[in-house]
Amino acid sequence: MIRMIITGNSGSGKAWLAGRLVDPTGGPVIYLDHIFWEPGVFEQTKNAADYVLQQ
Repeated sequence: MIRMIITGNSGSGKAWLAGRLVDPTGGPVIYLDHIFWEPGVFEQTKNAADYVLQQ
């Protein structure tokens, strides 16, 4: 499995690019915003983020 890290400023198209890159390979996309932020832009606790990352 090839692993990539895509970095960039807010709104720069990281999620779009990740979606485009994964289509041919069918691999998973892990969005760090989903791990580290709750809905409403509230930061997750470290324990909650660690739990999600271990899944």
